[in-house]
Amino acid sequence: MKTITKECLTCNKEFEASYYDSIKGMGKFCSKVCHYEHKKAVSFETGARVIKVCLGCGKGFSVNKGELTKGNGKYCSVICSISAHRGAGNVLYKGKVEVKCQECSKKFEVFPSHVERTKFCSRRCSSINMYRRNNQMNKGVQRGKGGKREDLDNRYFRSSWEANYARYLNFLVKNKEIKKWEYEVDTFEFGTIKRGVRFYTPDFKVFNNDGSFIYHEVKGWMDAKSKTRAKRMTKYYPDVKVIIIGKDWFRANGKNLSSLITNWETKVY
Repeated sequence: MKTITKECLTCNKEFEASYYDSIKGMGKFCSKVCHYEHKKAVSFETGARVIKVCLGCGKGFSVNKGELTKGNGKYCSVICSISAHRGAGNVLYKGKVEVKCQECSKKFEVFPSHVERTKFCSRRCSSINMYRRNNQMNKGVQRGKGGKREDLDNRYFRSSWEANYARYLNFLVKNKEIKKWEYEVDTFEFGTIKRGVRFYTPDFKVFNNDGSFIYHEVKGWMDAKSKTRAKRMTKYYPDVKVIIIGKDWFRANGKNLSSLITNWETKVY
């Protein structure tokens, strides 16, 4: 899909919009939130929305002028409406409980009835978690067999290439050439992108002996999404270095390493 870079009319941030949407006069905002804020501002300017004082809590809130003609717009929320009709001491929705986000571990409050289905503190955490799970389950991304390896702490790898590279990194740690490595621990978000490739999680985070680190990505081939991720990483995170470990590396080193490293999964590269 052909895209062009545009500037959001609300927040002035640059974002990628569909070229054909732009021709039709669409694609003016980077997100639904900015679109809503723009519409709300226009509503105030034209008098379509007004500020009212909530009869329940006394706070100011905005309401559509059309709702006032219907006798609505008296309360800022359902809670205030129920409190006013049932008495302040008998609010229907009360007693929130604290839960932990399954992605960032941040603690947040939800109603008891929502505990089972509320796993994340925000849509961002939900999106990142979904990206991680899809990344783990997608066994077709790299050549080779995905699965857990007993010799690598029973960790799941998406291909034999990734598993072999993890063994190679263990070999470097053993020989004190690197300090340590971690697998898929950091996820980078492309903040202004709202569609398409929004996140990227490099395969390996490799720590040097001096404490610095670099990312290694095992990649059999560069498909369209991989190329997009690489371009956006360069744009949004120019100081983060990612080394691509591809077919040429395995062809040059696979034969020698298979005789040095136990459990090396041999294949023709």
